[in-house]
Amino acid sequence: MVKLRKILFAVFTLLYLIICPALILYSLGIVIKPEIKDIVKTGVIYVDTTPSGATVFVNGKVSREETPTVIDNLIPGTYEIMIKAPHYKTWSTQVSVSAEKATPLNSILLLHDPILSTPISQKPVEKLITADENPFVLAVTGDNTKDLFLHLWDESFRQNLLPEKETTPFFLKSLFNNDPALAQGHIIKYFSTPSSPYMIFLVESNNKFKYYWSDLIFGATKIEDITDLFPTTPTDIQWNESDPRHLFSFENQSVSRIDLATKAIYPKILENVSAFTISGQMIFFINTSRSLVKTSTHSPQENIRLVSTSPLFNDLVYKHFPFSYLSAVSDNIIFLLGEDGSLLSNVKPYLLFDKDVLGFQWNKKAQKLAFWTATKVGVFDFSKGTDPQQDQRVWINYKFIEIKQAHWIQDNYLVVEDASDLLIANTECCGLSDVRKIADIQKNSNTYYSAKIGKIFLIPKETGLFSYINIISQHSLLKAVTKEKAEKNTEL
Repeated sequence: MVKLRKILFAVFTLLYLIICPALILYSLGIVIKPEIKDIVKTGVIYVDTTPSGATVFVNGKVSREETPTVIDNLIPGTYEIMIKAPHYKTWSTQVSVSAEKATPLNSILLLHDPILSTPISQKPVEKLITADENPFVLAVTGDNTKDLFLHLWDESFRQNLLPEKETTPFFLKSLFNNDPALAQGHIIKYFSTPSSPYMIFLVESNNKFKYYWSDLIFGATKIEDITDLFPTTPTDIQWNESDPRHLFSFENQSVSRIDLATKAIYPKILENVSAFTISGQMIFFINTSRSLVKTSTHSPQENIRLVSTSPLFNDLVYKHFPFSYLSAVSDNIIFLLGEDGSLLSNVKPYLLFDKDVLGFQWNKKAQKLAFWTATKVGVFDFSKGTDPQQDQRVWINYKFIEIKQAHWIQDNYLVVEDASDLLIANTECCGLSDVRKIADIQKNSNTYYSAKIGKIFLIPKETGLFSYINIISQHSLLKAVTKEKAEKNTEL
């Protein structure tokens, strides 16, 4: 009996000496591989999905936890990752794991299965008129002003974010049909400002051209004839989102200020202007001397100064003059789109692209810029700083045909209009080749994404009706808002 106890003691001691170190090494991300007689350091994969609660499969085997989850103690190598959730399309990719490193699959956006569009209009629509960061979309059904309809999707943010029922009705109403004199007119041009619920329309009716200022949100749609405030036909009209009653019109290389409340006109507050933009209380403009300068909206003739003191940037502005579009996304960052397709910024590396750029969109939260040519979509991440020795541009790995525009969704996804295809592209994952089709759309019809309600407004090719698609559920949006508020409170 004593001999048996000694044998058992020896066996358990041996197991203890073998298993305990192995467990400690495993907890430290180190595994023993007997087949190669070596100790291997491991890595991890972090998986986060929208919506959360999805099941993750690694090389065909189910993970022990639903998303968000960390899959640890993975031997370096390539793994097949598959993500499944009820009523959503399966998502998959290959991931390379390195020793002592975490491979992130952040905010993987799962798409509904099937992806269904819900019609808003009852008759076909030709195209949509949109304005960034605004709670409305305009639907055009014909050539006349009576064929312009307003869809106001956000009368109350809380009501739309958490409706009593998912079937809360939308509405579509005529913008000009209440005025018989305007109903047969033609919209020649329109002006809008991001985050401002107002638009100005240039309407041709009975061989006369008139400008109408419209309040598209509060109460009944309000239309005001402001033609007399434009003695000279402007090529551009802008205003500050927080001060919509003061307009800045651009005509004949000069900027004039208009007070809608008093109907006062202050002509030529700036002269020798080639292009301009408004941001807060500042006017940024390219003068005819080919320099980017800025001044105050209150006293524009005083203290006009260069935006940048960098000789390199100022030389680039001079070289790529003239510019078709300026955008001041903050008081410190301005983007310039040249008529030659060049794209410049007043922060390094200054020249983002030297030709062929058709458009761009800024992601304020993520500090990223998306820009596109006819067949390529690229992203520049300003949040990571810049290295003059490296090309900071990354390109989506997909063969596009005819890109019209792109919209940011969250921090790392872009919805891209490519000919008659509506695509969603992940800008941070999977070799930049995670590009999925959302819908067939009418060509040149425009789309609009609302970050507040997680919907894309579009005109499907099959029906021709003004419709929307749910991309992100309202439950996921609420969780994201709650998480963001918690992070801000933690920082405070």
